Amino acid sequence: MGKSYEQDCLKKRQANQALNMRSLAAAYGYAYGKVRAMSLMPGFPMVAGRIIPSDFDRWRDETVKGMTAEARSRDLSERVNWKKIEQSLREQGH
Repeated sequence: MGKSYEQDCLKKRQANQALNMRSLAAAYGYAYGKVRAMSLMPGFPMVAGRIIPSDFDRWRDETVKGMTAEARSRDLSERVNWKKIEQSLREQGH
């Protein structure tokens, strides 16, 4: 995705316009996979494939506040660094 796409998504976010998951990821600087994973969490504010940024902000803030510090650190430590895995596979000739 190009810089202009990300800028368009950011403008829509600032105007609180409904975004699809891919646009939401671009507007917030998240990976699309992260947004897809979040969409499976309880209470994710998506209706008919669209997310209102202010609803997402509220949901995200409530969800993060509801997590314990231990759960947040466990979540961070369990993240997979796909770039390192891809690089390792390339080095191994896969």
